[in-house]
Amino acid sequence: MPAKPVAAWTAAVLGLWLTLGCESAVAPRPDATPDAAPDTAADVPVDVPSDADADAGWPPESPDQLDVTLRSTSAFTAHYPYVYYHFVEYNAAEDLHDSYLYAFHVKTGEHRLLAHYVGKPQQEFIQVHEETRQAFWVATRFYRTGLDFPEFRKTYHLMRLSLDTHELTEVQTAPFYTPNCERYNGRIYLFSYEPRSGWMVLDCTYLAPLGKTEDTWKANSITGEMQFIVNGQDRFAVFSDIPFELDSSFLTGNMASWVEYDGWRAMGPPYLVEVWDVSGAPLLVFQSEFTANSMSSANPINMDGWFSYSAYDENTQLIVAKGINVWSLEEIHFPPVRYNQYLPNQVHPDFPHLWVWLDAGTQVTFYTEVVMPSSSTMDIVLWDQERDIQRRVTSGDRIYSAPFLLPGEDPPRTLVYRSSDSHTENVRLHLRDLIAAGILDETGHLLPEP
Repeated sequence: MPAKPVAAWTAAVLGLWLTLGCESAVAPRPDATPDAAPDTAADVPVDVPSDADADAGWPPESPDQLDVTLRSTSAFTAHYPYVYYHFVEYNAAEDLHDSYLYAFHVKTGEHRLLAHYVGKPQQEFIQVHEETRQAFWVATRFYRTGLDFPEFRKTYHLMRLSLDTHELTEVQTAPFYTPNCERYNGRIYLFSYEPRSGWMVLDCTYLAPLGKTEDTWKANSITGEMQFIVNGQDRFAVFSDIPFELDSSFLTGNMASWVEYDGWRAMGPPYLVEVWDVSGAPLLVFQSEFTANSMSSANPINMDGWFSYSAYDENTQLIVAKGINVWSLEEIHFPPVRYNQYLPNQVHPDFPHLWVWLDAGTQVTFYTEVVMPSSSTMDIVLWDQERDIQRRVTSGDRIYSAPFLLPGEDPPRTLVYRSSDSHTENVRLHLRDLIAAGILDETGHLLPEP
């Protein structure tokens, strides 16, 4: 592979966007150890939704949309033929969080409880390591300190699910969290894990005395070695993720300097978007500066080095999709639309021509130096770059997001996506067979509207 130089270009890029040795088995029953404490981000019922449980006021948006859950879910992932998802509830009697991990069979429609364990999984997405057919995530537990402050401490645990046997285990590791993440009881997110080498890519959000910040780093689960990508005490950084990474060897995020105001820190210029190669020692391979209120979103790197993002167009006063190749600096020209064209990215590694974005209405809001859609609904739109065909996948009264074609399916045909309410809460999971719906053919190309 040729050398990867750091490229700089003067365009508007990035902002905030919608958001894995010895082993010990995790039994499919409650862990009686009282090592958790209240953290009410995901207190939901744990029974599998049935027809009687479904929200009768919210029917499917199309006759061929399959609703995996109609109750709010926590972390999820998918690999053919299953979608994996969590329900989490706080157990007041035991002073801990119970997590219930389910598998939904795409073909049979069966929901199966795989495990019940103590702790809360990381929010949103779980990483799948396809080569070893395993899924990984970080779960957090709590213990009471007996002090007024801190009242409790968090502990962090690397969880592993076999996609073949559905056995859930906790991987015994060296400490893999930064000192500030531990000190301030941060919330850890696992971007990726290589089980053979032990290297993890992680992010931790925590509230320090001067304000909220994030550390992003690599850690070796075997040796405990750490390599910082961004130290949150030095500057602000937010890195993006999607359910199924097209290229997990890169991280894309937006950066800013810290400016102190009356003892608190706020984002300040320069505002940057950066791409980091994390396949080895963290290496900055792409950087761009953008002006305030010009960027909307940036996505993880797509196939073949394509970096896609959304930016504000002053002429149309809409958010538009853009893209650039971080190696060749060639640009993608997405077709113009008359709505906010939000979060463009590819949906499957076998179909580099197939892109997706969200129809995010026509209103925008300027928020802490970035511009965001202010629509309470968003719909999924697919675009075939080779045939220049667009097809709308959803049309409803919720925010649809995070679409990807089901990994491991041959041919890829099932689109997995989530929805949430206007406050991006009450997350539900959905499927749609695009071939059966007449949207996609077996070669991965879009079909014209009938």
